[in-house]
Amino acid sequence: MSRLWMYLSMATGFISIAAGLQKVGAWQASLSLLASIMLLFVLAWRGFRATCGLALVITIFAAAAGLWRGMPLVYAVGGVIGGLAAWDLEGFLIRLTLATQEDNPLHIERTHLTRLAVILLLGGGISMATQGININFNFETAAVLAIFSFAGIGTLINWLRNKEK
Repeated sequence: MSRLWMYLSMATGFISIAAGLQKVGAWQASLSLLASIMLLFVLAWRGFRATCGLALVITIFAAAAGLWRGMPLVYAVGGVIGGLAAWDLEGFLIRLTLATQEDNPLHIERTHLTRLAVILLLGGGISMATQGININFNFETAAVLAIFSFAGIGTLINWLRNKEK
């Protein structure tokens, strides 16, 4: 089940960015992005483990290029969220192969998919809600907010690591 969701989220990410590129008139880039998803599906089917990592990098660069060309933000965010979900599921599937029957892999998979769905819905909802908000900061304020964001994310990661131990 997770493998199917991995493929669907990877395809959703690429199709979202391709649609955004098509909207701004970059149809060549859109077609090349759609062709690259086919190549990535073949790589994933053949067992190449870094497929979703490569797909995530491609979606990030394609989203950045699309935003530079004037693509609406919602297409870029949707594409990157799809790439992130596929990348997460690929790593999860690798870890799931190490689970024994005593660990109940079906329950672990259902729990992970539920958590991922909640996170994706929250992220997508917040993204859609913030589309209409336009706040302009000066450079100093933006730099301070970026520093606080990185510090907060680092603190959250350390807290989660310590909680596991």
